[in-house]
Amino acid sequence: MFLYGSGLILSLLTVWLRDLPYIVGIGMQILFWLSPITYARRDLEGIFRTVVDFNPITYFLEFTNFVFLGYPISAVGVLAPIGIAFATLTVGLFVANKLQGRSVILL
Repeated sequence: MFLYGSGLILSLLTVWLRDLPYIVGIGMQILFWLSPITYARRDLEGIFRTVVDFNPITYFLEFTNFVFLGYPISAVGVLAPIGIAFATLTVGLFVANKLQGRSVILL
């Protein structure tokens, strides 16, 4: 749901913003380096922890850690990725409905 919503938003906006794929590429690199792949989020403190907390990919990665590494599952660890996915899908469908008549992409 998160990827579908993100894809809707980015694909529809790329029609008008031709440089958006380049900006998305740079943004994905930034999100990669700010996501806790090689370090644990619980080990971070201060401004670094705040920056990583604002990265939406962090919560999806932590959910996979819960599932595959056997960490104890918390309610926030499950509800945060679901909420982010629903919010992204809702915004994506809203953008698609608003731009439906002005783009070639049909839903």
